[in-house]
Amino acid sequence: MYKLLIVAATALLAVGCRSVDVASQTAQLSSKPRKCEVHGREMQPEWIRVSAGEMAYVVNTRYPEALKHQFPHHGGWLLSCERNFHYAFTGRVRDFVCPDCTEAFEHFWKRGPVAGR
Repeated sequence: MYKLLIVAATALLAVGCRSVDVASQTAQLSSKPRKCEVHGREMQPEWIRVSAGEMAYVVNTRYPEALKHQFPHHGGWLLSCERNFHYAFTGRVRDFVCPDCTEAFEHFWKRGPVAGR
């Protein structure tokens, strides 16, 4: 029984069970359209899957810098603790997404995240 509880708790932590709507909270503060500070494009709210993966910060030293300067408002999926996002047990988040950031994010991972490439 104890092992079953550990497995269930681990699965819950890995998958997440909650959705957080950051876009609606932010929209209440300002009625102006949100623009990406990197690409200048208007951003739209979008649901984004939250991954439990934090290893990219450790394994790949290029990712945090690329995130900040090339695709700070990407869609697709987020690593936990990305964008100052620290909600426990969350499987997805609704936030503002820039289409150019999402394209740059996808290109980054297709190219390969190994430092020096």
